[in-house]
Amino acid sequence: MARQRAKEQLEKELQREDMSEKEKAKLAEKTLKDVSKTILDNKNQIKVAAYVDKVKLGVDGWKMRYYTEKFTVSDPADVPDFVARIKQAYIEGLQWVLMYYYKGCMSWDWYYPYHYAPFSSDLIACEQVEVKFEMG
Repeated sequence: MARQRAKEQLEKELQREDMSEKEKAKLAEKTLKDVSKTILDNKNQIKVAAYVDKVKLGVDGWKMRYYTEKFTVSDPADVPDFVARIKQAYIEGLQWVLMYYYKGCMSWDWYYPYHYAPFSSDLIACEQVEVKFEMG
């Protein structure tokens, strides 16, 4: 709607004969900026309205919600086993980075397989994690 009205108003203004080409170009540029801003503002408002904090840090059960939402662990009973796996991968990642900068690349094939990190409270007893890289 806003675009159509702006287009009609711009066409009407541009048909005026008392405006120079330079003034018409400036008017068209200003109208384009205004319409673009309006469209982006509307899209941002929609995104903000659609965002729902499902984890709710600090509310009882937040850690379980974090792992089920961010890592899509479907069964809450699987969370402890999953936390052990992600902890292993995360510690491997920290070790890989340290080795990369201090000794060179230990493995070109290694990658962190998740988009999110575990909570630091879940990294307790990380000295029990065994890290081995295969050059490749």
